[in-house]
Amino acid sequence: MPRTFEKITFTADQKKAINHGIGHLRIIACPGSGKTEVVSQRVVHLIKNGIDPKTIVAFTFAEKASEELKIRIRSILEEECPERADFGDMFIGTIHSFCIYMLKEIDPTYRSYDVLDDPKRVALVSKYMNYFKKLKLIRLQNHHHLKYTQTIFQFLDSIDIIMNENIDYNKLSDKRFVKCYDAYQKMLDEEKYFDFSSIMYTFVQVLKKDKKKLKLLGGKVKHVIVDEYQDINKLQEILIMYLSEGADSVCVVGDDDQNVFNWRGSDVDIIKTFEKRYKKKYVVKNVCLQKNFRSTDAIIHTAKVFIKHNK
Repeated sequence: MPRTFEKITFTADQKKAINHGIGHLRIIACPGSGKTEVVSQRVVHLIKNGIDPKTIVAFTFAEKASEELKIRIRSILEEECPERADFGDMFIGTIHSFCIYMLKEIDPTYRSYDVLDDPKRVALVSKYMNYFKKLKLIRLQNHHHLKYTQTIFQFLDSIDIIMNENIDYNKLSDKRFVKCYDAYQKMLDEEKYFDFSSIMYTFVQVLKKDKKKLKLLGGKVKHVIVDEYQDINKLQEILIMYLSEGADSVCVVGDDDQNVFNWRGSDVDIIKTFEKRYKKKYVVKNVCLQKNFRSTDAIIHTAKVFIKHNK
């Protein structure tokens, strides 16, 4: 049986977010403001108005959040529009899972590639032939006076930083690292592997270099929703910029007071400067969901006192 949710009376701001049509929309949503419900209702609104679900993409920060969003959307559709409740062609998931799916869809070169999880990635680099012969990481180990395992983890961490922050590694002063980096990318291609960071980096590079593939992506994705937008990094934002070129609407949802992944490359300025960056090419609207329906007055007061000191 479908899950049932209590009938909600939406605020004026929530309605603006749900019913937003063409153009870019930034939703600043405080904790407990019904963000997931608003996003779900926005997807339902699009589908009920005839939008093909397979042209809608919703990015979540984690797989658990994507499952919650799917359940919520399906429940609303089954209650309000049962004939449209099957939205199986719509993508709801993480940006990385979207990139690997779409990369294989628009570029046959990568259809035989597999994804390395972190343990397998470390194991691949640790192999004697790879460490000493192909990658020659011994050069970094000796130059920086590191231990064997330190060299591996610092090398892989550096690769992730370079990709996630879209850094031109050829401009780095450490030419030993540059040679190791080139060898690592060559090894992944030879073995037909992606690591977690190179999935999106490769996809962005394909879109940057091939306008036909960018146009093909634009024909497939017409409505984009990005959750937890305050925690995305520079490379993810470049992808959203590319998606914007062919999309009818781009809706980002987040809270600049809840940025907690700066240590992993996220940049809170991305959500803060959204309107300034996109208004040059697109119509941009802002909606603030400021009412917390979940927490007690004491919790809200304490949080407000704390947050006002956040520089």
